[in-house]
Amino acid sequence: MESHDADEALSEDVCDKLETLLIEEGTSGLVRNPEGKNQYQHCSSRNDSLIQQILTQYHRDNITNRAKISHLLEAEHSITMSEATVAQCRKQFGLLGSGQLTRLLPDSTKQQLVLDQLAQDPLHHCGPCLVREAIMADTV
Repeated sequence: MESHDADEALSEDVCDKLETLLIEEGTSGLVRNPEGKNQYQHCSSRNDSLIQQILTQYHRDNITNRAKISHLLEAEHSITMSEATVAQCRKQFGLLGSGQLTRLLPDSTKQQLVLDQLAQDPLHHCGPCLVREAIMADTV
């Protein structure tokens, strides 16, 4: 029993010393992956230029659903990427959805884009969906 108590006291002492060292060095914890190597071999790097090209093409094709993009990456390119990683990559590459982009534009710019599209359709056969798609095609 005494050796067990001694082991507990020793491990508490070691923990206290380690905590003191970490506080002195200004770190709050250990770095779990100092080399930054991805443990998943089947995943591509976020900075991969191929991933950027593919995501940009999907953006131009108006495919913005991250679940659908994740599925298409797997089916068409054999690239496994979670939905969350797709969202992070799109944000990193500046590929915003239409709602986010629309919120960032000033009202005068939005009105001018719509007026320009309506001027290209003198018979007014285009509805709101077609006008939106035409604006996206012209601005991307």
